[in-house]
Amino acid sequence: MKYATAYVRMSDDRQDLSPAQQWEAIAERAKRDGYVLHPTLRYEDKGVSRYKRRARRPAYDRFKRDVKSGALLAAGVDRVYVWKATASCGGRSTSSSRS
Repeated sequence: MKYATAYVRMSDDRQDLSPAQQWEAIAERAKRDGYVLHPTLRYEDKGVSRYKRRARRPAYDRFKRDVKSGALLAAGVDRVYVWKATASCGGRSTSSSRS
């Protein structure tokens, strides 16, 4: 089985897709790519803007620690998905990269 993980973030209630909707879309994309989301290594922050430099993003920080420590690779995770919703382009997509 090929495992993937994901990081999702919801900055506020005005964002059009909830974390649950993001997870659903990412899970569908992962399945199409031949992956399943790891059952425990998932990362989600709510109410955090990416534009606030001092904002606390505990899940993102944990994700970075897990990457640096090799925890993702040790758990068999070799792909990371990120939900991307940018106001500048007005589009939505799922992005992936190999770790």
